[in-house]
Amino acid sequence: MADPDYIVKTFEFKLRMNRIFEAACLRTLDQARFVYNCALEQRIRVYAASGLSLSYYEQSRQLTAARELPEVKACLRGIQQDALRRLDLAFKAFFRRCQTGAAPGFPRFKSPDRYDTFSQKIEKLRGCPLKGDQLRVPGVGTVRVRLSRPIEGTVKQLRLTRRVDGWYALLVCDLPRPESLPPTGAEVGLDVGIACFAALSTGERIPNPRCLKQAEEQLKREQRALSRKRQGSWNRKKARRQVAVRHLKVSRTRKDFHHQEARQLVKDFEVIRVEDLNVRGMVKNHHLAQAISDVAWSNFFGILTATAEEAPATGGKSRPAIHKSNVQPLWSPAAAAAGAKSVLLRALLFVDRS
Repeated sequence: MADPDYIVKTFEFKLRMNRIFEAACLRTLDQARFVYNCALEQRIRVYAASGLSLSYYEQSRQLTAARELPEVKACLRGIQQDALRRLDLAFKAFFRRCQTGAAPGFPRFKSPDRYDTFSQKIEKLRGCPLKGDQLRVPGVGTVRVRLSRPIEGTVKQLRLTRRVDGWYALLVCDLPRPESLPPTGAEVGLDVGIACFAALSTGERIPNPRCLKQAEEQLKREQRALSRKRQGSWNRKKARRQVAVRHLKVSRTRKDFHHQEARQLVKDFEVIRVEDLNVRGMVKNHHLAQAISDVAWSNFFGILTATAEEAPATGGKSRPAIHKSNVQPLWSPAAAAAGAKSVLLRALLFVDRS
């Protein structure tokens, strides 16, 4: 059970890679992927032969025996156990989707292009792996990082992930809940949309940045250039990387906007009410699918919820609680424009500091 006096926060830093460390990361990534694929194959064969499903703990015990082999022992055990945990989570998600009637999506074998992250737990006795701008990764080596901000709290987990623009270190930390925010006594209702990102019941409107729309013309040119390149050529790899970098920039711009708006709302209001939208059903409308995906309401609501949970209660008595209700009257600019007094919006999100 999580400690209510502490929160979990992830600090991300870009690595200043050198050839030796990059080669070690690629080797470790390949070894972790090898364990993942072998464990997946074992689960498939055991189920086909006996109808039984292996658990993470059974495979972890078998990993101990397999580490007698030199090629398996070459990788740190904590990294291999992380690969087994990822596989176990994939199967749990698969069975959960089967029970709910969603598209199951059976766990798949990972090619080198589809396995980009390895991680390990950091024990308290080891201390912080980041000293100054030097990051020590157990079992891999030492590398410099672009220290954009100081870390806080105690490091519990270290992840290294490969993206199209380089390698990144993610340090998952436990840190005390921040000091109390001043009480505002204000409530607000959010009506999200496409023409404007959100309309507040106070009359304020948050403009839609349209991150994908802003980069659409450049993306079209780069995508056409990619389609003209010969399959398997180096020019095609470079063109594909350019398209991926462009998409990554769009994603980061949108995420930064969501974080800024969520932080401002949590700072200014004690109760925030939002719609419970069926976004998955709405994107089936092919006329609006791109615009809805660009505005990313679900991502914003997730960030808003996480920001509210991090914010402390007034006076530090208890953390903010998030309550949900099925139906509740709420102001809506769409209804106001039509002359209606209120509109029923499902599921309310309360950031309650009282």
